Amino acid sequence: MTNECSNSENLFPADNQHEVVEKLEIGFKRLNNKFINLLEENQRIKQHNNNLQEENQEILYINSELNEKYQEILRTNSELNEKNQEISRTNLELNKKNQEILRNNSNLIKENENVLRINNDLKEKLQKIDEQFEKLQQDLNLEKQKNKEIQRLEIVSQNLEKNLKILEVDEIDINTINAFKENNEQENCNIDNSPTTFALNDSKSLEKDIVKQIRIVVGLDFGTNYSGFSYCHVANKQNIHSNNVWPGTVGPFKTDTVLQYDNEYNNVLCWGAEALRAITDYLREIGKV
Repeated sequence: MTNECSNSENLFPADNQHEVVEKLEIGFKRLNNKFINLLEENQRIKQHNNNLQEENQEILYINSELNEKYQEILRTNSELNEKNQEISRTNLELNKKNQEILRNNSNLIKENENVLRINNDLKEKLQKIDEQFEKLQQDLNLEKQKNKEIQRLEIVSQNLEKNLKILEVDEIDINTINAFKENNEQENCNIDNSPTTFALNDSKSLEKDIVKQIRIVVGLDFGTNYSGFSYCHVANKQNIHSNNVWPGTVGPFKTDTVLQYDNEYNNVLCWGAEALRAITDYLREIGKV
């Protein structure tokens, strides 16, 4: 022991022992600080590892959900593929039907062209018929004019015969003169009408004869607002018939005194209640009612 101590004293002189202790203490503190830092770093690494494990678990859960969604997408895609195939088949059928429709349309166009040609031929024939009809109508008008001239000549002849009969009477009284005047007036003013039979009786007997010949009495009411008519047979005077059927309405005994003309005011389009409704609708349309 004495030798060892002496040897240590030789290795570490007394002057340097204090410095060595201080250096060892400083080195120990440094090691201790590093150890503490390593422990803290280890704690941080453990915490980080725990966080990573939690994130990994969450990622695994999300991955599981994504796998389920992916499987669902695959199933949906399979269904869509089946529907797409069905649509393709339907589209092929529609294309076939469309081709058939196009063929039918082409046939219809050809038939329409044939109909147009036939229609043009019929129009030409109709024009020829119209021309022939116009010629016939002209001939008919000429025939009517001839008939009118013949009727006028017959009326003049009848009036002359009546005047001659009047002149053959031995005694010419006032009635004979009046009959002669009336006969001349008929010849001058009513030459286009049918000949009238003149009686040489007095006015009362003539009136009685006329009344006896009346079979139907007609009453006309042409008013500024409403119009109507009634009639009855003389044999049944109590049975008076009043009209209640009018254009556009049924029931009332009178209809509106209204006429609706065309745009040129040449022809009557409708009358009565129907015309009043048409005019009222037109005024309402232009904002006048």
